[in-house]
Amino acid sequence: MRNKILAGVVLALGLYLYWDTKSDERSETKKNIETALFDFKADQIKELDFMRGEQKLKLVKVDTGWKITEPFQDDADSGVVDTFVETIAKEKYMDVAREGADIDYKIYGLDKPNTIFTVKNNAGESITYEISGQTNFEKNSLLHKKDSNKVLVASTQWQDVLKKSSFDFRDQRLFRGRLGSILTVEILKKNGNIRLNQKDGKWFLVDQPNLKLDQNRVREILTMLNETKATEFTLSKTPSGGEISKYGFNQSLVKIKLGLTEGSWEAQLATAPNKKLYAWVAKPAFVLELDSAQLDKFKNITVNSLRDKKLPFDFDSSKVTQIFFHTPLKEMTFKKVGDTWPDSPELSVLLGSFKNLVAAEFVPKNDAILQKKMWTAVFSDKDAKEIAKFSWGEIRKEKIDGKDAQYYPMRSSLWSGEDLLIEEIKLKNLPFDKVMNKTEPEKKTK
Repeated sequence: MRNKILAGVVLALGLYLYWDTKSDERSETKKNIETALFDFKADQIKELDFMRGEQKLKLVKVDTGWKITEPFQDDADSGVVDTFVETIAKEKYMDVAREGADIDYKIYGLDKPNTIFTVKNNAGESITYEISGQTNFEKNSLLHKKDSNKVLVASTQWQDVLKKSSFDFRDQRLFRGRLGSILTVEILKKNGNIRLNQKDGKWFLVDQPNLKLDQNRVREILTMLNETKATEFTLSKTPSGGEISKYGFNQSLVKIKLGLTEGSWEAQLATAPNKKLYAWVAKPAFVLELDSAQLDKFKNITVNSLRDKKLPFDFDSSKVTQIFFHTPLKEMTFKKVGDTWPDSPELSVLLGSFKNLVAAEFVPKNDAILQKKMWTAVFSDKDAKEIAKFSWGEIRKEKIDGKDAQYYPMRSSLWSGEDLLIEEIKLKNLPFDKVMNKTEPEKKTK
């Protein structure tokens, strides 16, 4: 009997705790609903209106994304607008500063609110908040919902809303199209023109179709067009004759032309007399101010910068079982035993480092430079058949992309017709000295 009573007490206590927890959850849910500033979900919001005095900014969501419809018509940056919408949809008020029919809105700066902000959903329902330019003593925002009798205290997020302009939401990209729609590229500039086309998904130079290009580098350039953004919209039309001179387009430094799956796209970059960098986009017609650092990114695009600089080192390192090194002072040969290099564990690192080398530049062959003082590495297979051979001379100063630096001249058996320049640090980081300072395992017979 006692056990039954005890079991009943435990059951009753469990039920009490269960319903008490559920009650707390329901209270918390109710509280969240009551303090939410909007009862629309983010994906239901289709229109945003900002009114500051006589100035109006309006954004509307269409099938292709967000558009600015007032004070002008243009594409918005849909990602930026979506992030903004998701943020405000989650906003809650923190407290009620004042409630009642006799509120003196002037005290809270709401008699003449800084911004009147309206959100509309896909059902045509709207919610409007008046946002004060003032804050409370904790720097929190003061809001009044239209047709209510409450002054609400909300987060500092609403102070950011006061600062939002059309530029913040506008699509600021130099090229607004899809990268996948680009079929041809022309970059016209004083230090050489580049014309690119693609076939079977591979980009090639129209004037030198047999030259192997670094496909990732080409894609980086196309991505750069998407990622280059305006710091200001100077004109939203085709510039007139006087404006062409004003912004320097009578002496454009770079012109870019893209052939697209549908139509074409053109832009030109110029430095104006005021030393600022501007871009003139033909369609849609804009003149954009850009960060001046963007100019070099386009000016420095050369044929050499597009070439695949890994190809001279493209060999199968897994087949290497013998390595021969020659320096001005000694020669050494190392042989692999099984899966290891018993004479020098650093050889695995050295082999991988050669495999991962990248040429800084391709240059005409110069036998004299390599004959003065030369180092050589020869990689062979189990049958002593040469897989790859690299020879390099003394370090020297060279200018690449307008910058002076130290480079090693190198020749690769995997690359004919040209020598290579290798950055100083690339070879200096190789564990070459550790390997060559080992006790000589085998002297090569001449």
